[in-house]
Amino acid sequence: MIEPDLPDKLTLINGSPDRSELQFCFVDAATRSGGVLLPPQPLAFGHSFPIVEPASVLTVESELEAIVLAGDLEQVVGASCADLLLDPPVGVDVVSLGLLPSNTFAQQRSLALVVTGCFGAADAEDAELGCGDGYTGTTPTLFPIIAPLSRLTEPSAVGLAVLNASSAFEPVDVRIQPNMKSAPKFPLASQVPRGGTLPFPPYIALNTATLGAPNGVKLFANRLGQSLEVEVELGPALSAGGLSSLDNGASYVFVAVGAAPAAPEGFWEPFSFVVVEADPK
Repeated sequence: MIEPDLPDKLTLINGSPDRSELQFCFVDAATRSGGVLLPPQPLAFGHSFPIVEPASVLTVESELEAIVLAGDLEQVVGASCADLLLDPPVGVDVVSLGLLPSNTFAQQRSLALVVTGCFGAADAEDAELGCGDGYTGTTPTLFPIIAPLSRLTEPSAVGLAVLNASSAFEPVDVRIQPNMKSAPKFPLASQVPRGGTLPFPPYIALNTATLGAPNGVKLFANRLGQSLEVEVELGPALSAGGLSSLDNGASYVFVAVGAAPAAPEGFWEPFSFVVVEADPK
């Protein structure tokens, strides 16, 4: 099955478990100029921000540099990306996520850009369970995931897929349990690696009638062969993506973010999902 060529879409997601809020800049890589703060207001952990016309805000014609900002973001209000790169305010972390070809967000695809891993500074026992392998207070694990979101749909079904952007939990198996009495847990995606999106094409075995009211639908995630399973309510995951329902004839992606389920309480955010539209309006 072939993904259709459709207008470009971009969804930004905060999946960094050690920063409660962040913002992005996309600037000219050669001059470090241009760009605007996105989103206009800080993006909370486990939340998303869709950009339905990326070309209107990503105006750089050469190679892009993706920048993420975190910390005391009240200090960046009204500032330009160029000024923030030249002279970051005290208390604001400004981190480059690397260089991207200028056409990255101009390929007639819907993409998600998720910041995952940890910025660093804080440390604790079991921190790798919160921030990923190799993390210490002086060795951050921050990195971007850019993943396609399939816009293939079925008129009589809800299209579903899983993007694994957890900093410390891979591969992940996900099941979904409808809001129906004695409903089974349907296998949605298996062995999803970090940065991967499965299944393709999207899972279409359920519809709005067989799922039931979203607030009672549950998601279950674990690793193959492990008994520890984390349960996530669909309602809050929808709200985090600015949604209230799953509709027939549309496709959605459950984006896994946060620490491993086995992680104790710490400076990191726990495992959760945010639901995003594959074709945001």
